[in-house]
Amino acid sequence: MTSNHHQLPVEGYLAETKGHTIHSWARYYDLAVGIISLGREKKFRRAALELVYIKPGMNILDVGCGTGSLSIAAKQKQGEEGVVVGIDPSSNMINIAQGKAEKERVNIDFQVGVIENLDFPEDQFDLVFSSLMMHHLPDELKLAGLEEVHRVLKPGGRLVIIELDPGAFSLASLVHGHSAQLSSALQNVLLYLERTGFGAIEYGRLNFRGFAYMSGEKPAQEN
Repeated sequence: MTSNHHQLPVEGYLAETKGHTIHSWARYYDLAVGIISLGREKKFRRAALELVYIKPGMNILDVGCGTGSLSIAAKQKQGEEGVVVGIDPSSNMINIAQGKAEKERVNIDFQVGVIENLDFPEDQFDLVFSSLMMHHLPDELKLAGLEEVHRVLKPGGRLVIIELDPGAFSLASLVHGHSAQLSSALQNVLLYLERTGFGAIEYGRLNFRGFAYMSGEKPAQEN
């Protein structure tokens, strides 16, 4: 897995996908997240990383990485040993993420890419994150994306999905729509995790009001 650290994608390029993307207003995304999180984005990222044990040498993938905040936080927690890759359909997002990584002096491989067609070999990653992305995908892309994540995870590797909590009122849920629709979307994700072969499936509330998590593990290969 080679690094694209100095190869920025063409400005304005958007990968082909049937999912909803944030592209034209990418430069305002961090501002919007700051407003929705009431200025506590760093606490939100810490709460997300508390769900997993990140250690040096791991290969980590952040799917739908946006402007790279979670990727950067994961790399800072991991240290220099290991690889963190962040993908997003929008080159505008990726370019902003790369600039932020350079400012923080962390080496992350940011690439334009989509969850339904991951450009990585199977059994590549120890950990995959998906933060506030699944609700942007139609059901067929949720299923296809989870199949791809399962493929690129190593046996025993883990997927962690962060989403809006339909059972808790927050500014974020108000912005993103009706709680019944969110609840239905999350139920579908849990169903698709099981259908695509994930085990040890968990669902709970993040230690940050208004957000929930789901996680699943790719079963270890049988001897």
